[in-house]
Amino acid sequence: MPEPTQTPPKIMPFKQEPKQILIVMPTWVGDVVMATPFLDAVFQRFSSAEITLLTQRHLFSLLEGSPWDQRVEFWPPRNKSPAARHEHKALLARLRQRQFDLAVMLPNS
Repeated sequence: MPEPTQTPPKIMPFKQEPKQILIVMPTWVGDVVMATPFLDAVFQRFSSAEITLLTQRHLFSLLEGSPWDQRVEFWPPRNKSPAARHEHKALLARLRQRQFDLAVMLPNS
């Protein structure tokens, strides 16, 4: 019986390889866990890029100690206090300054 042939995975072509990548992580525990194979694939595919994860602070322990926790930004609290607004503006400023070449948003479920 002949062996099934496997087609090689398709690699997304880019005119220029991204050097700065942002990955917006899901906000649910199970979805973060299920995203780990994707993170592994992205970090392997773009091994020379600087990859930043944007996640909820309480979910960081799921990724802490992994090869993916090198650059992490945290969402500010979701209230309308002056401190939270200031943190939100500061986060946006830091993200704009990085000038990401590629951003990927991982939705819940």
